Amino acid sequence: MHAATGVLSGRQCTDEENALKLQMWADNKLAAAQGNRPGFTARDQISAAASLVRSAYTSGGVVYTLPTPPQGFRNVPLTLENLGCPKWGGNPEENTFMLRNIIRQFGGGLMGIARIDNDFQGSRETMFNPNYATLIDADDYIMNGSSIGIPRKCKWAVVITDGDLNDQSRKTVNSPAYFAFVSEKYEWIHKVQNFLWGLGFQSYNVGDAGNPATPSNFWGFVSGVGEYNRTHNPCVTPEGNVGNGAITLITDLPLCETKPIDFGVLRFCETCGVCADACPAGAIPTVGEQKEPTWEVEIQPWRASTPDHRRYPNDSHKCAFWYMTNATLGMLPNQGRPVGACGRCANFCVFSKGVDAIVHEAVKAILKAEKTSGTQSGITGST
Repeated sequence: MHAATGVLSGRQCTDEENALKLQMWADNKLAAAQGNRPGFTARDQISAAASLVRSAYTSGGVVYTLPTPPQGFRNVPLTLENLGCPKWGGNPEENTFMLRNIIRQFGGGLMGIARIDNDFQGSRETMFNPNYATLIDADDYIMNGSSIGIPRKCKWAVVITDGDLNDQSRKTVNSPAYFAFVSEKYEWIHKVQNFLWGLGFQSYNVGDAGNPATPSNFWGFVSGVGEYNRTHNPCVTPEGNVGNGAITLITDLPLCETKPIDFGVLRFCETCGVCADACPAGAIPTVGEQKEPTWEVEIQPWRASTPDHRRYPNDSHKCAFWYMTNATLGMLPNQGRPVGACGRCANFCVFSKGVDAIVHEAVKAILKAEKTSGTQSGITGST
């Protein structure tokens, strides 16, 4: 956590806003427990806290709980070196197949790959928040306070979804089962990092709630894991998952880049608006307020306002204030970052209902008809 800005600093929270949110959360937490508020009773809050506890790890004399350090623990007992084996020499195709399989075996979901040095539409290095990570010319990482310097030889961004339990977070108050599932993500991601370290490669977990150095949704869009949508946050995937809790690993293992996809989500968002109707904070524009994404968005802190892509003008400020006072049950240990954020937008999305949902066939039919008639679909793609 960046000491100067505190909670949710990756989203430009000021010290004053941070202090206000924390105080509101603390006051509501006590009042809810003492008043036996449904979903926030003492039992609810204790069960949520218990679901986040896991075995501690010690690395370099530092004890970690949640999350793991960005560079991983690098404590795998077997490596190619101590086994007396030659350096790993797999080609990008073999490496991609291998990594996808090991991720699935450890507990991850979908995987997409993007080159960090792909400057076709502008430098992707600007997607890193220097408060948390920068790219440097070095052989290994260098810590500078709370920011980690990642070697530029790590050219591949690997986006991994964890197949979130959408049904668990469809309620306003997320359940301990959901928290436990998220906690497990940190268990398997460090196993993936240890696997890569054992083969002689570096990896850095820099794109999730604990290490918010770069937005995993961006890398999910450009790598083809999913498509941009009205919620302006998680990828919508063809597999029927929206609130996918993606992680981004930066690695020097040579891999094959995967391409962006366009399967009709953004066009569907123009006339759907279910996520906006479900948002208790009113942070997502309705279809009547904003049918199509736009370049014209007021730029100010805590808004979905970065002037680098066509987007829906969602109000992240409203979103955060609402969930800090109505949905947050606890904080990630050693991080001061909230757990129990709402999640209703992603989980009320019609594309979150699995691959058998009728919406997928409907969108396919629309796109096929437009292609046959020669009309433009209006879908802007994944960037």
